[in-house]
Amino acid sequence: MIIRNIEITGAGHRGNIRVLGEKIVAVSSQDLSPLALDQGPPELCLTFNGSLVFPGLINSHDHLDFNSFPLLGNRIYNNYTE
Repeated sequence: MIIRNIEITGAGHRGNIRVLGEKIVAVSSQDLSPLALDQGPPELCLTFNGSLVFPGLINSHDHLDFNSFPLLGNRIYNNYTE
């Protein structure tokens, strides 16, 4: 999939993003031409106007509340407010 004509946070310009499967494989200010896929439908292209793209955010409520990640210190946090 190609996501076209989006404002990329921190880049200061509009650009295009290519996503293959679950991964971003290209970010470019140049036009990204659709890939010729071996089988199946042609690559999907979405064009946006006035849209903003920024990195994903971490849901601290789940990650800290349920101790899903390694500790930042030497104790277990009781909840996300600590």
